[in-house]
Amino acid sequence: MIDAIRKGAFDFVDKRLDADTIATRVREAIDRWEHRRNIDYMFDIALPSLPGYELLTTREREVLFQITAAASVEETGIKLGISPRTVAVHRRRIIQKLGAGNSATLIRAVLTKLRSAQA
Repeated sequence: MIDAIRKGAFDFVDKRLDADTIATRVREAIDRWEHRRNIDYMFDIALPSLPGYELLTTREREVLFQITAAASVEETGIKLGISPRTVAVHRRRIIQKLGAGNSATLIRAVLTKLRSAQA
């Protein structure tokens, strides 16, 4: 079972479950897979195509992803295990490196890039 999870399994279906429960769990697994695919798309295609993205450190890229996913400074800090102040420092550096001017401009640039990449 642990090996299956390491290889990407989303869930296990027990043969003794009723049909409705099995159908629900399969739908949930499909939804989680779709969400994961969208995250992979953002990390692998859309965000790396931003001008200046190559200048960002790994941590700055993680913070940028959280910002793009509309996480607050506090939420980002919790998810990444760093303080909100550190998140704010990374955000400021991201804005400088990408030449965005402010957070709103940064998010607008990212969303524009995501839309154009999906088209």
